[in-house]
Amino acid sequence: MPIGFMDKVGNVVTSITRPDNMYAIWGAEGTCIVGRTRMAHKRGGRQEARERAIEETLGALTWLYAADWLNKLGDKALNFVLKNKGANFDVGSDIMRKPFDNFMMNRANYPEGFSAKKISILKGAKVISALVLANLFIGFVVPKCNQALSRLLNNKEKEKNSNSIQISEMEKAPDSKDIKFGQPAFTSLAGLNAFTNIIENTNVGKLVGTDVGILGGRALNARRKEEAFDVAIRDGGSLYFYYWARLHAANVMNLIETGGKHADRLDPKAVNCVNAYLEEFLSANGGSMDVEAFRKAMFGTGTVSIPEKLKFESEVPSKWSTFMAKLGKKQKTPIEVVELDKFLMALTPEQKSQYEVVARRMSELQPKRCGVSILSKNQIVDIMKGGEINSPEFIHKLFDSHTNGLYKQEYKYVSHRSLYKHKDLVNVYVNEIISASKNGKVDSSLLKSIKGKNLIFNGINFAVGFVYSAAFLSTFIPKIQYYLTEKIFGVKGFPGADDYGQETQEKQQINSVA
Repeated sequence: MPIGFMDKVGNVVTSITRPDNMYAIWGAEGTCIVGRTRMAHKRGGRQEARERAIEETLGALTWLYAADWLNKLGDKALNFVLKNKGANFDVGSDIMRKPFDNFMMNRANYPEGFSAKKISILKGAKVISALVLANLFIGFVVPKCNQALSRLLNNKEKEKNSNSIQISEMEKAPDSKDIKFGQPAFTSLAGLNAFTNIIENTNVGKLVGTDVGILGGRALNARRKEEAFDVAIRDGGSLYFYYWARLHAANVMNLIETGGKHADRLDPKAVNCVNAYLEEFLSANGGSMDVEAFRKAMFGTGTVSIPEKLKFESEVPSKWSTFMAKLGKKQKTPIEVVELDKFLMALTPEQKSQYEVVARRMSELQPKRCGVSILSKNQIVDIMKGGEINSPEFIHKLFDSHTNGLYKQEYKYVSHRSLYKHKDLVNVYVNEIISASKNGKVDSSLLKSIKGKNLIFNGINFAVGFVYSAAFLSTFIPKIQYYLTEKIFGVKGFPGADDYGQETQEKQQINSVA
């Protein structure tokens, strides 16, 4: 079926509303660059505005693209070492998906003498090297070049205006005794692999990784301690608003829109997938269906009896989640899995004839784990419940749309928990369709109405989140930064300016006379 105009609009809205979408991030970066440059010009004139525009633009390019480019360059080096052009594997894992173990099982992927530990360390070194190089560039090279450019232009300006002005070099290293930057400590190979996966495959990992380097490098290369403080307030205060603020604002809006029922909303692209599936289902059933019949057809019987003798393998809680549990934070329900063959063996003959075909299709929702087909406990519940939105055919389409086919790849990691969180939102959406029925029927017009409502709310939520984050990045954070710098150090001007020290000295002399 050809995709319609509104479906295209929904896909675009989905794309820009995802927290890691590059267009949304560039939108936030653009407003940040323009806003901060304007604010900098008000406080420090052309010099601060120029330095801010250069650093913000190059900083954005570095964390958005340079880290990725360096990482891909590292991939070529790793492929050369492993003598395998296709050695593009993920090291992230959970109890359902272990792409690195799958990679290591295939001896054709790497030459003799390369253990899992050695390859894991090589992968980690590749990612960390790319991150370090990006940080060195934006945290050390760019500030030094920016400062040199300012000195050059300021000196030329002073020479042009008056030969009698004595140019005083106020450069000195910042007082960095109290500025400490911790390094991650890994107690196991699993810790290294988790860190590597976050930095390599998530935008938030790239953002945090490069932002630490940007903040640290700029602070260490600041011309004086007042400028280092300025940097810490600005860059440290911005991290939340670059990535999380839009998502949290959307959560708040969802709670308001749903009367406090849920903070998440199914994205329009997934809604396109769900509606297309439901349209076909309704068409095959006369185009309309009674609400209760529709509910049963979607969710199944609702009764599940898992064989008692079935023994599940449960994921081990991470040290972080265990630590947070001690602080009183509620732990997530652990993922439980069982091998497909063991599940089938635990069934009665009648159950096996009823569930075997569906179970085998369901096990294909994830690659085999070290050559063995597996099922999660929630997948077994879906198998035994039945229902259209619990069927492997529907879930395959949903996951394929959500991950662009990545969920099926043997050497790629996609979080099982995140996939089923996405599926849970489908349950919420279908219940919304049922609740919205005014005549006790579900038909195509109702589906279109709920789809349009979802699209509008997603668009509103994105707009609110974008304005919220952009306002802080472009205006409020600089205002807070300038206010604190003035309150603590007593100077309104740009701490990096050549005449900053002279301005401070003059004010101190005036104050002492007074």
